[in-house]
Amino acid sequence: MEKSYFFQIDALKAFAIISVILVHTLPTKFLLLTQAQFHIWQAVLIFIFLLGFNWGNSYARTDNFLIFITSRIKTLAVPIIVFNIISMFFQNNLSFDYALLLGTPPFRGAGSYFISLIIQFIIIIPIMVMIYKRVRGVYFLSIFFIFNFIVEFLSLYIFQSLPSIYYSSFSLRYIFVVALGIYFMDNKDSFFSLSFNKIGLLISLLYLVYWGYSPFYPSFILPVWNWQHLFSFFYTGAFVYIFIKYIPPIFNHPSIKLIAHASLHIFLFQILFFGLNGTKVVLGFIQDIGINKLYLLYTFSLLSVLLITVLSGILWYFIEKKISMEKMK
Repeated sequence: MEKSYFFQIDALKAFAIISVILVHTLPTKFLLLTQAQFHIWQAVLIFIFLLGFNWGNSYARTDNFLIFITSRIKTLAVPIIVFNIISMFFQNNLSFDYALLLGTPPFRGAGSYFISLIIQFIIIIPIMVMIYKRVRGVYFLSIFFIFNFIVEFLSLYIFQSLPSIYYSSFSLRYIFVVALGIYFMDNKDSFFSLSFNKIGLLISLLYLVYWGYSPFYPSFILPVWNWQHLFSFFYTGAFVYIFIKYIPPIFNHPSIKLIAHASLHIFLFQILFFGLNGTKVVLGFIQDIGINKLYLLYTFSLLSVLLITVLSGILWYFIEKKISMEKMK
C-alpha cells in the first residue's frame, strides 16, 4: 500500500484542533444553541477516526507490529513526556489515581483523556488492521459495532459510580469510530455505497437530533459524553466523507499543513492553558486595556485564546523539531 498525501486530511486535522479550542472556550449554552453536535463537537471523534485511517494505513504498509509501535513511540514520546514534566510544576491540578493505568496524565485539563486514548490505540489499531485483512466490508464493521455496543452496555455497570475520566479514557468505547476509519482506507469514494453505513447514518442523525432537543435522557445511555456515543459514530464518518470530498483546493495551504502537523503540540498546550484558567486571565487582560462591551470582550477573548494556543503549540513543535534535527547531525 503506497503512501500518498491528501491535503484534505491536513485540513480536517486543522479544523478538528481549532474546534477543540472553540469547544473549550465557548459557553455551553452557545454550543447547544448552534447545535454544535453536528460540527465542532465532532472534533475528538474526527481525531479518533483519523487515527484509524492514518495509523491503519501506516501499519498496513509496514505489516510489522514492532516497526509500527516503534514509529508511534518516536513520534509521541517526546511531546507527551515534556507535557507531563511541565505539568508537574502545577501541583494543585495533579491527580494520582487508577486512571493513570489507562495512560491518562496526572494533570487533568481540557481533553487530557485523549492522551490516554492515543497510547491505547498504539496497540489496538494494528490488531484491528490484522482483522480487517481477513474480514472485509460489512462483516468487519458489524463485528466492531456489536463489540462497541457490548462495551457501552457493560459501561452502564462498570463506570456508573466512577469519576467520568475513567469512562472518557476507555478506548474500547470508541472502537467503532476507529473501525470506520480503517474501513475508509480502501473505501474513500464508496463509503456510503454500503447499506449498513446508510442505515447507520440515519440512526446517528436521529440520535443527535434527539440529544439536541429532548430534555429526557434514556437510562441505557450514560449522560457523560452523550455526543460521543456509538449511535453517533456513523455521523462522524459522514462528516469526514463530505469534508474530504467537497473541501475546495484553496485549503491546500502551507499554514493549514503546519497547524495539522503541530496538532498534537497544540492539543497538549491547550490542556495546560485551559487547566490553568487561561481564558479567565485573557478576559481580565482585555478588560484591563479598556474593552468592556460584551460582544467585543468575547470576540477579542476568543481570538486571543485561539492565537495563544495555536501559536504556542506551533512554537513548541518547531523547537522540538529543531532539537531533533540538531541531534541527527
